[in-house]
Amino acid sequence: VNTQILHNNINNNNNNSNNNDDDDDDDNKKKSETTTVTAKTTSAPSNSSTNTSTTSTSDPLSPVLSLLDSILTKTKTSPHLIPYQLFFPSPSTTTDVHGPLRPYYLIRQSLPLSLPSRLQKRPPLDHGHKRYLTYQLLLLLPLLRSADLVHLDISPVTVRVTSYLYVLLADFGCHKPLLLDRNDPTAYNHYFKRQDTDGCCVSPSRFVSSSFPAPSPSVASGSWSAEAGAADAFSVGCVVASVWLNGEPLFNLPGLLRFKDGKRDEVNATIKKVPDKAVRAVVRRMVEGG
Repeated sequence: VNTQILHNNINNNNNNSNNNDDDDDDDNKKKSETTTVTAKTTSAPSNSSTNTSTTSTSDPLSPVLSLLDSILTKTKTSPHLIPYQLFFPSPSTTTDVHGPLRPYYLIRQSLPLSLPSRLQKRPPLDHGHKRYLTYQLLLLLPLLRSADLVHLDISPVTVRVTSYLYVLLADFGCHKPLLLDRNDPTAYNHYFKRQDTDGCCVSPSRFVSSSFPAPSPSVASGSWSAEAGAADAFSVGCVVASVWLNGEPLFNLPGLLRFKDGKRDEVNATIKKVPDKAVRAVVRRMVEGG
């Protein structure tokens, strides 16, 4: 499946500009966030008011859209998990060096506060608040497994929080590459690097040498597996560490690759900065299992 995430267009227009943080939940009902996916295609546009059930089977993105539809179904009764609720093709096409491209729009409920945004806001989180966030972050893993899902793009940015610190996990990344070339960061920079931070929460097990077979372009199925579950657990461990380090990332990409090669003094020194002894042990165990 040839997929390319072009941009994230966040619609932050509030119907009432005087709403404060306590009105976040009301605002969420009025806003949505849109991600655009493009595929090389010459087929006619599908009905833009429907999901994957009416998408042409000849469309090269059909497997990805079917996966998103499956995620939507599996998360209907799962708290904390926010899938894309709508996904449909644009009625028009664009053209680049690869030929005709048809944008697909992935839409979900807008959640104003990412975890880094909340960590930067006042009042600062106290010890009890951080423990509450840690509990909810750890709860995400059994929720994903019980729903037979993996996320594969858990990071501080995909973790959203309400004004009362309720954790929501959004932007499932199962349509992104599963394996990445450690010697060529192009795919990593395109799919996973965030503009506002150099932090890296991608499991080191997903980085392979270029001498290996070509990395898989996507996940064939978003279903839970031991390997993918361990990758998600590593990412959650990185997010938990960032909560206790006030937004400081546990890894950047070069540091992650050194960690993969067995050079762990650097990350151990960072983990020691976590003031809670129990959380330090949890973080160390989660990243070492990734």
